[in-house]
Amino acid sequence: MRKTVQIEEKIKKDFPDLLLDTQQIEAISRYLDLLSHWNKKINLTAIKDRNLMIGKLLFDSLMAFDTNQNHFSDIKLTGNILDLGSGAGIPGIFLAICDQKLDISSVDKSKKKILFQENAKAQLKLANFHPINSRLEDLAKYIGLSYRYDFIISRAFDQIKGIFTHSDRFLKPKGYLILWKGKKWKDEWDDVKSDIRERYQVKETKTYYFNDYKHGGIILVIQRLI
Repeated sequence: MRKTVQIEEKIKKDFPDLLLDTQQIEAISRYLDLLSHWNKKINLTAIKDRNLMIGKLLFDSLMAFDTNQNHFSDIKLTGNILDLGSGAGIPGIFLAICDQKLDISSVDKSKKKILFQENAKAQLKLANFHPINSRLEDLAKYIGLSYRYDFIISRAFDQIKGIFTHSDRFLKPKGYLILWKGKKWKDEWDDVKSDIRERYQVKETKTYYFNDYKHGGIILVIQRLI
């Protein structure tokens, strides 16, 4: 119970506009417990400390929402979402817990990591979360995914240009990419091929930093124009 209370207090402090009920807070706590337990068996995350998981995994994920911490002027996470290279299911699982209206497909090539995601889905009863075990290069073989998604999200790619190789076929026209990046994101954007940059536009950026965890980053919101 104490773990749950701590999580609720921390979320209220850094995300005061994000209103979660007791069941959602408990689900977040249970997921962190599962992550810590499975992480002893397989390498799901380099972050071992549960408290740091809150700041570096949970809070990172919550930055995707339209909250006081991260106010996107006219963009709200909604509809069908594709999480590419999701690893332990981050940020997808957190987002699925916090908003059951979202429908999230979570893709990773590691069978072990997808097995963990499937276990978490079952334990937390996340009907709106769908793990997919696939290499990103093979994702196009899945029927019905082409131009299906309103948002594509990813914390996994080192370079922005890499995400377009795997996202272009799946994102709807006028859909959005939400990417977690560092200070040099503009250099990465300049390295994207010019014909791709003509079809996409950086709509919003948000720099964030959580003092309690000495951790931060930049959220990019990139819209597909056609």
